[in-house]
Amino acid sequence: MDLHIGYDETCSQKLSENSQYWSQLFAHAYLYRNNPEDVACRDFAFHDVPAFDIPFTPAENISSQQQTGSPRLPTSSSPAYVPPPDILYAIGNVEWRIVSNSPGPTNTSGYSSIHMFLGISSAAIEEAKLGNDFPASIPSISITSPTDETIRHCASLGISSETIQRARAALDNSKDNHLAVLTIAWTYILSALWGESQGGTSQYLDVAPENPCEDDQIVYIPGEESGAVNWWRQLLAQPSGWKVTMEYRGTAYHSPWNIRIPGDEVKFRVLSKTPPIARLLEPPDAATALKYLAQYCAFHGLTMQAETALAAALVLPTHLSAGIQVQVNLPKPVHAIDIFAVGSRGDSQQPNPELPLLRLLPQLPHLMTISACGIKNLLLGAFYNPNVPSTLCGEWFQPAVRAWPQSLAHASAIGCLRSPCLSRWWIGAGVTSFIVPRLIRLECCMWYTNLHLALWTGSARLSPHSHLCRVLAEEGITLHTTTEADIRLVLRADEILAAFLSSATGPQKMFLSFPPAPFHPPGYAELDKSSLQIIRAASSGIALRLEFMNCAWKTRGDTGKKPMSYPVTEPTIPSPGILLEWEIPAIESLIGSAQNASENVTRSIMDWICGYRGIEADQDRGDLDLEELFAVYDDDD
Repeated sequence: MDLHIGYDETCSQKLSENSQYWSQLFAHAYLYRNNPEDVACRDFAFHDVPAFDIPFTPAENISSQQQTGSPRLPTSSSPAYVPPPDILYAIGNVEWRIVSNSPGPTNTSGYSSIHMFLGISSAAIEEAKLGNDFPASIPSISITSPTDETIRHCASLGISSETIQRARAALDNSKDNHLAVLTIAWTYILSALWGESQGGTSQYLDVAPENPCEDDQIVYIPGEESGAVNWWRQLLAQPSGWKVTMEYRGTAYHSPWNIRIPGDEVKFRVLSKTPPIARLLEPPDAATALKYLAQYCAFHGLTMQAETALAAALVLPTHLSAGIQVQVNLPKPVHAIDIFAVGSRGDSQQPNPELPLLRLLPQLPHLMTISACGIKNLLLGAFYNPNVPSTLCGEWFQPAVRAWPQSLAHASAIGCLRSPCLSRWWIGAGVTSFIVPRLIRLECCMWYTNLHLALWTGSARLSPHSHLCRVLAEEGITLHTTTEADIRLVLRADEILAAFLSSATGPQKMFLSFPPAPFHPPGYAELDKSSLQIIRAASSGIALRLEFMNCAWKTRGDTGKKPMSYPVTEPTIPSPGILLEWEIPAIESLIGSAQNASENVTRSIMDWICGYRGIEADQDRGDLDLEELFAVYDDDD
């Protein structure tokens, strides 16, 4: 179907140009496949994010139009039976101020809805594998060759000299990888914070000790705190030796950061010079657990790996909203550094308030809010290009999707280069195996816009994931018009933004839901056949924009809080490296899928604007065949 004049001639040319761009970018990212952290920012960028520290009121049966990803709700043949949902949501409204540069009191308010994962049942807990090959940073301590005393001490603990030699080789080849065990530790810390905010309960579970095995991954706990040894043992027990739950309508719910490690996966063996407490005490709170983690990482030189693991833990709720099953698959553990720590170094440590990881504690409740909203759409924004209209988005998107690498580290580096301010999230998505090719292909140029997440992460300005993010720009939206044969025309890319800003009408002042169409519509529409609000805005030449005001959650006891403000970290875009040749699909194989993708996005965005102000403004333009474009709806009927 011809969407616009010259489409067939343009398609092949654009595919060729875009394929060349993606080929160069993929080749650049390929240089960092062994350590994508080299092109990632050290810290998360965020500001104005409300903290996850208030008791939310659960919301059930969120429709697919309200929440991307289908809630997995059980069904029953009995209409009188209402089963408990597998997933609970918290809901709220984001208050925006529509700011105009015109003189006088013209600013008004509008609201958009927000949905956040609040709890999951035992059946919805993600079962994680431990088998991907995502690389980890090298431990930041020096290791000497094992002494005879170290070897004898390890032998007394059932650790053979062959295991020690394999650990030595792993360190020599930079293969030490603690990302899985550190991610598991973060799931406890985030779950504990969740429980503390939601009135949940934490408890240790009775687990039977397992006989040590030669293949066990050693986790050596330094220091003299028996509570730390107990925590690590319960944390890494299989089945799990802890749980944090809250009760809702007679059902126990876990945090959305909880995962389950199957018993047939890697086994962990916790060793320490300090004996554990014989009887189980109360589990530590989040702050104490973070101290235990920080001490472990400082002793073994694993602080950078722990920061990467935090990013992975924060991505876990996004797996619930993927739309398809994307199993959590963490990197295969290789605990070489722990083996050398057994009997080789003095490890008496006093609690250190300057432990690097402790600085993250006040940030965690704010990062949890972003995490619980799901960041899939932000990640897909790496494929957004503000210079590409909807009619050519398939030609832009398809060369990247069809060549998307299987290597998670390579894919993470691509995302870091395309969206630097979201690089921590891209790294986390690589560690959890979220950014697999089949997920990227499924989206096919269509994802929803999350204005609040774009604002909170700083990506609205630095790495926008949608055309709609332009409404947050400081300069505002000014409608660009022109005249053709005495007919006033308005640029559709501007018109649709003005339509969104003027859609917050009625007593609730809710903005109309925007379609999953991140690319702007092409060409011009007849201004005088558009809506009255758009005609007025174009005639006056005013600039409009959205300004974040507040986020009001539905909370228990009316204890909602206003957001706290944090500065946005502005990352430096990595400089280009040496370009290598990269194999891309043949242009001919992409034409059909590219055209279909462009048609779908254009249909979605034009359906929205025509539903807002009618079809008359486009009928005589000749650049889009709307009758044929919308014929698919008649076919569906």
